[in-house]
Amino acid sequence: LYERGLGRAEAAGSPSSIAVLPFANLSGDAGKDYFSDGMSEELLNLLARVPGLKVAARTSAFAYKGRNVDVREVGKELGVETVLEGSVRQSGDQVRITAQLIRAADGFHLWSQTYDHSVGDAFAVQTRIAESVAGALGVLLDERKRATMDAIGVHDVEAFIAYQRGVELFNRAHNEGPLLPLLARANIEFEAAIARKPDFADAFFQHADYYAHFLIDEAPGHGPALVSATGVGVDAANRQLTADFEAAYRHERDPDQRR
Repeated sequence: LYERGLGRAEAAGSPSSIAVLPFANLSGDAGKDYFSDGMSEELLNLLARVPGLKVAARTSAFAYKGRNVDVREVGKELGVETVLEGSVRQSGDQVRITAQLIRAADGFHLWSQTYDHSVGDAFAVQTRIAESVAGALGVLLDERKRATMDAIGVHDVEAFIAYQRGVELFNRAHNEGPLLPLLARANIEFEAAIARKPDFADAFFQHADYYAHFLIDEAPGHGPALVSATGVGVDAANRQLTADFEAAYRHERDPDQRR
């Protein structure tokens, strides 16, 4: 493991807002974008749970994917004081993750580290990066928050990648369409993720969306005999929607998210 620290923000007047840009995939394989994007999204979710830290939405931050941008411009456009960026280089079972925290006002580095791990151990890095970023910003984490952050991650590579494939299809469904056909394809990926990780709260929550749209957009005016393109009837869709929401609530580890 190689680690390099480049300073610490002053506790007084610590920055309280951050954007997590999508980590660059340096693996030479576009298919590994799911892994690098997922790492970025997991970090965003972890940092969003840090008390007092405002985190730019994923949609806003991921708009910079693949763009060579000046973090000072990112700070102005997203209204954040700091930017977290990095890269992921995967080769076989090994992965190198580099992360750097930059002050948006002047582009100076506040903190930077590089981690070398096996792919299976890469998820532990996410929590360490989030904790290091919080520390660099002068935010103190109590043991409860540390335990919550440690428990939130997916911790299964195949489930993690299947979920990211599902999220990509989910976003395409809502942004480009066709809605239900793409959501049906997304659900195949979410189901693969759930098969590997039966307590995957986010996968259950996303999986419910197909049934919600079928019931709201398709079922009204057709009666209970209507069957979706995937062979699900109205009653079955209602049951699945309820089951997905109950599972998402039951398995959510962060009590703040269950409210």
